[in-house]
Amino acid sequence: TAIRIATRPASVDLGLARAGGLRPSPPVPGLVLDPRRLGPDGGWGDPTGASAEEGERVLETARARLRERIAALAAMVL
Repeated sequence: TAIRIATRPASVDLGLARAGGLRPSPPVPGLVLDPRRLGPDGGWGDPTGASAEEGERVLETARARLRERIAALAAMVL
């Protein structure tokens, strides 16, 4: 939800967000390995506290990890 607010804020209505019945967040933000563990509404975690700032932090972390992996791949001798 936070990523969606950061990237497409007009598409999110936090007034509809509900915390009840949702499972805890996955160990790696944004990674869902087993879709059967999603909440009944298809979500994961508590969306009621989501913010654009949180979404930007998650996106920046993902970008940094991607840059690191790309650099590691580029440094490999093939």
